[in-house]
Amino acid sequence: MSRFKEILVPVDFSDHSLAALEAAVELAKVFNSRLHLLHCYQIQPGGISPYGIAIPSSYFTEIQEAATKQLAEWQQKHLPADIPVDAKTVSQMPSKAIVETAGEVGADLIVMGTRGLSGFKHALLGSVTERTIRIAPCPVLTVHAPPDRSRGRRRLIDTESRIRMIEKPKENRAHVHPGKARRRAETSANDAR
Repeated sequence: MSRFKEILVPVDFSDHSLAALEAAVELAKVFNSRLHLLHCYQIQPGGISPYGIAIPSSYFTEIQEAATKQLAEWQQKHLPADIPVDAKTVSQMPSKAIVETAGEVGADLIVMGTRGLSGFKHALLGSVTERTIRIAPCPVLTVHAPPDRSRGRRRLIDTESRIRMIEKPKENRAHVHPGKARRRAETSANDAR
């Protein structure tokens, strides 16, 4: 199987992006893929209006260095050594950087977490995930953090369920919610009997 050779994983160090990274690792093992980690951070250059206070250039350098260090630590902590991986940090609007990086690396799939914004804030702002899905050059698999993540336990659905959902995406897009996907996989298995 070689459907997904290049997988882009945008990370913001949240539980949702950790769940996405774990899903991407599972897929990378199945498809013998290379992972591309991307962390975006936004800094407004110049002064702080209306006070006219200039931000020292060392501030930007320190943020970039801290972001790069944290991404490297995350990579070391959460990725097995046998998975080929590239890591990149950029100071850019996330959805734009994700799409540009997907094009640069020839991504066959983007695996990213979602926070599931709702209500008024969602209507006004949307989300990075939604904007990325709209403009991505390849399929996007979104992953929710399992609800029990906050209690320190990790629950992942099996790789076969994830692959089936990616192989048959609705309009080239897939969304995985661990609990629902597991129930769907169990229901499909029961129906097949």
